[in-house]
Amino acid sequence: MLAIFSISGRFETWKAAYHIFEDHPIFGVGAGDLQEAIEAQYKIDNTRLMREETLPNCHNQYLETLAAHGLIGFFFFITLFVLLIQRIKYLPVNNYILLAFVTIFVSALMVESLFERQAGITLFLFVFYLIKNNANCKCKIAVN
Repeated sequence: MLAIFSISGRFETWKAAYHIFEDHPIFGVGAGDLQEAIEAQYKIDNTRLMREETLPNCHNQYLETLAAHGLIGFFFFITLFVLLIQRIKYLPVNNYILLAFVTIFVSALMVESLFERQAGITLFLFVFYLIKNNANCKCKIAVN
């Protein structure tokens, strides 16, 4: 048996999510049915996870989006980040802090489903708001 919070436990969960995506590649199973589909996939895969410790999410936002929403939903999800990064290019100042934050956030989505938690959504929207409003700003920063 594997502990759910070990890296092996995450691999088991990622494998289950990927198998769900393989079975439902275009539209996914739907956000409301993902947890049931993962639990069913655990049984099909004969997972080594302790039964009382199944994960409430996939711990990988990309796999979770593919399994829940399929390729169509994943396309819109990735488009959001592409547009966000393009918007950073047009900031009046080279804002490396925001670019670094977006890079870290996009990387963190590989090991956690941040959009399945209110704190992750709030943090993302706050930074998105900063990027959107700073792109319209015509201010100059004086360098001494």
